Amino acid sequence: MKVQVPCLALGAALRRCAPFVIKRNTMPVLASVLVRARDGQITVAATDMENMVEVAVAGTILEAGQCLVPFAPVAPVIDRLPDGPVIIASAEEADGWVTSLERGPWSSRVAAHEAVDFPVMIPRHVKEKPDDADNAGHTFVMDASQLREMFDAVHLSMSTEGTRYYLQGVLLQHVGDSLRAVSTDGHRLAFIDLPLPDGAEGLDGAIVHRSMVTYLRSVLPQVPPTATVIIWRIGNYIRFTLPDARPDLVLTGKMIDGTYPSYQAVMPAPAPADMAGHMMVHDGAVLLEIIDAMIAGSSERASPAAIEMDDQGLLLRMQARDPVTVATMRIPSGVATWDGRPPFFHSFYQLRYLRDLCVAGGRRFTFQPGLAELSPALMQAGRVTGVVMAMRRDA
Repeated sequence: MKVQVPCLALGAALRRCAPFVIKRNTMPVLASVLVRARDGQITVAATDMENMVEVAVAGTILEAGQCLVPFAPVAPVIDRLPDGPVIIASAEEADGWVTSLERGPWSSRVAAHEAVDFPVMIPRHVKEKPDDADNAGHTFVMDASQLREMFDAVHLSMSTEGTRYYLQGVLLQHVGDSLRAVSTDGHRLAFIDLPLPDGAEGLDGAIVHRSMVTYLRSVLPQVPPTATVIIWRIGNYIRFTLPDARPDLVLTGKMIDGTYPSYQAVMPAPAPADMAGHMMVHDGAVLLEIIDAMIAGSSERASPAAIEMDDQGLLLRMQARDPVTVATMRIPSGVATWDGRPPFFHSFYQLRYLRDLCVAGGRRFTFQPGLAELSPALMQAGRVTGVVMAMRRDA
């Protein structure tokens, strides 16, 4: 294989691939990017075995084929070279495959793996619009602003624990007349309901990996809010393309294989009318500053905190594990007020999880503490719903 591509374009493609380039001793091929020249197009791709990014690069195909370019010794140099044509070529020599790169006076030869060793995310027989019934899936369209709103609302509740791998992502499912996105780590939960796009009917069990969610959240702010995003789910794979704003970018993910837990079981029951009472947040940004100040003054990662009332209004109280260390901060009436009957008791919640609810809720939302000891609290902000589990003060 031999191609010629602009240095700036190659550097941009390598930066796009960087999040999915990993160094794994058991699979050293994942530390390289795949440069492929076929059908008149040059693409650069990387994968971490869970997700794959492909970036199209303008250039000239001198000889069709594909090769692997080790990322670590090449990407930093490409970023520092002036723009101009870079020639990438590969050949099999006596000691194995070698990839060479040339840009003006600079040149490099690096040992590489054979391109056929690079893992393929989707079987080659699967097409974008398959005729085979076994390949049928879901294809639907969303605006970039909708997809960004969806992932922004739920990303903080994704789990990072390897033992509960099926919680390390966002569940997409058809619920009623809505497309729902759900995430939970067992301590907190968030979901958002958006209008159901055409083609998403019957969608269920689609768990998008957290690394794909993180990657999309870095890409979507860089495109117009009305940009079209095509989402294609087939079998255990999901693909995202932006044909208008980023036609050069294709994201493919392997969905998490597992059964998502019945999250509805932890949803608090509606409060009786004579017991209903909740906090109305009028300025979530200021409340977030109050919570951040409390977190900064805590030496414990898991700090129990309660929202309480006295004659002067609302306050946030943080209780450390020892019975002596207590911190309180008044919540101004312009920031939040209590509506309805005052709480009969004060449940404690992980302060950092309250912060996450505040981030998901935005500027205005309601917060309903649990009606029984150690019962979960409920946050509602328009289309976003959040739940946080109560904790013991000695936990």
